[in-house]
Amino acid sequence: CEFHPCLKKGSAGGHHVQQVGSSGAESPSCIQEPLDSAGGLVGDDGGSFGWLNDGTSVVYQTNGIARTEEPLLNMSIKCSRTGAPGHYMETKMLVARRRDTTGLPAAGLARAKSMRTRRDIEENLFYSFTSCWQIYACAALVGQLGEDDSGERILVRRSVKDFTQHHFHDFPVAKHLADLLDRENEVLIKAFHFDEEKGLAECMFEYQCYTLRAWQTYECEGKPPPMDIGLRLVEAARIGHVAELRRLVLDCGCDCDATVAEFGCIGSGGRMGIFTRSECGYAEERNALVVAVEAGWCSMVEAIVELAQDGRASLDVVCHEWNPKGVGGECLRPCYTALDQSRLYHRQDIEEVLLKAKASSHKQCRKPERENPFDVRAKQDRGESGQNGYERHERKDRYSDFTFSEWGDEIQMDAEMVGIVEGLKEEVKDFAKQSEVEKTKLFRKLCLRWHPDKHPDDKKALATRVFQWIQRIKTEAWENKAWTA
Repeated sequence: CEFHPCLKKGSAGGHHVQQVGSSGAESPSCIQEPLDSAGGLVGDDGGSFGWLNDGTSVVYQTNGIARTEEPLLNMSIKCSRTGAPGHYMETKMLVARRRDTTGLPAAGLARAKSMRTRRDIEENLFYSFTSCWQIYACAALVGQLGEDDSGERILVRRSVKDFTQHHFHDFPVAKHLADLLDRENEVLIKAFHFDEEKGLAECMFEYQCYTLRAWQTYECEGKPPPMDIGLRLVEAARIGHVAELRRLVLDCGCDCDATVAEFGCIGSGGRMGIFTRSECGYAEERNALVVAVEAGWCSMVEAIVELAQDGRASLDVVCHEWNPKGVGGECLRPCYTALDQSRLYHRQDIEEVLLKAKASSHKQCRKPERENPFDVRAKQDRGESGQNGYERHERKDRYSDFTFSEWGDEIQMDAEMVGIVEGLKEEVKDFAKQSEVEKTKLFRKLCLRWHPDKHPDDKKALATRVFQWIQRIKTEAWENKAWTA
């Protein structure tokens, strides 16, 4: 059983392409070299590939990184528009780098290879994400895509989900990795998320796309990455760019109430984004409506009021000013809403618009229970996170835009064939207990039993459909083996 030559699996971050199938990567059980008790290949001191103690393959890099790639999902898929068949795959990617390097080799590759067990990887996680692949057979007619179009084409779309940073490493390659992932995710992902267990107004804004360049990684630069969707929303409101704000909310799915904490230091002249470890530091929470009020953009306020009337925004988001010890403090205001800011800045025209829209002062609003941004920052520095980014996040609409097709869906089954297939399914379940050699023998016997030539003429049509169903089940088994290698 061989795969079409177009079905190839590329390694992340490089141009190496590996054939998928029985002649491709081998599973841990097929490796001839002995494994030591801590994982990795014995006698392979100069290599960059090995196995952890639980059999997971690992790649060691010269920058001190250990990287694992583990399959989560492999299903057949069908294009809902063209009907083209294909595959959908999800792979869990864990990237680890030693947090405590005391007593470890100075060389990056040797330091990376000191992580030999699953526990080593999880205790030293740097970042993680779910890599998603859609592979379709092209449904266009031969020659339709150009003069050189021979018809042997395959379409591949890759994306990333659940991207999470677990620790900050102050070394040059971190910024390089962040830049690479920022550029890739800028194209692939526009979504962001809140903690689903809390209300939107009570949850600090967390970036799903650019977590690597969170507060701790951009502190020295004095500003967050310009492509963060939450920051873009707030900045659009600050400069009065109504069309951009509407695009981010209506087209990109950005929540108009997204709250971003801007850091500064008392006496620093208003410079933001630095001094987050200083006792004189402060954090000001801002959303689009608040900054529009402060800047005096009545047209922007009116646009957000329209979004609020459509249920896409709130006029009563309560913001705080924080010090390292809690809400408020010297020179800081503990609570305020957009209406409070309009009165503070003497924006009478904006105040009238907000009052007409029935906006409230913070005194009439329930106070949100957000975590101190300084505490969040400290946890990030320690590598602590409320999210387990290396675990898959399930959502009800995760696959809402996919059309999955089970094996045998296109085969016409009458009552007689349904009974036969049910029996074969029970028989095939026992195959999983056998070795690969025995499993192959059993599939061959099953195919021989239902080969059309072995049945009389009046049963050949039924035998053909059953034989096709068996072939697809066999193909599925081989694919699962290949993608778990």
